[in-house]
Amino acid sequence: MEKVNRSSHEVARGDVELLTENGWREPQIAEAVHVAALFAAFNRIANGFGLPSQGLLALFETDGDGVRAGRGK
Repeated sequence: MEKVNRSSHEVARGDVELLTENGWREPQIAEAVHVAALFAAFNRIANGFGLPSQGLLALFETDGDGVRAGRGK
């Protein structure tokens, strides 16, 4: 879904075929695309209204050695 999120204009039928060759079914692919698109839309709406970030990405950030930032080693 990284490609859908970062460069959706480059997604082609071959991308879908690769997923189906790896066991994904078309309804699963459609759902994943819909979720990615909705998150992108929600983020743009929040940004458009100038809503502050909740800082949730910090929960997933790590320092150089793979330990989550803000957590003990």
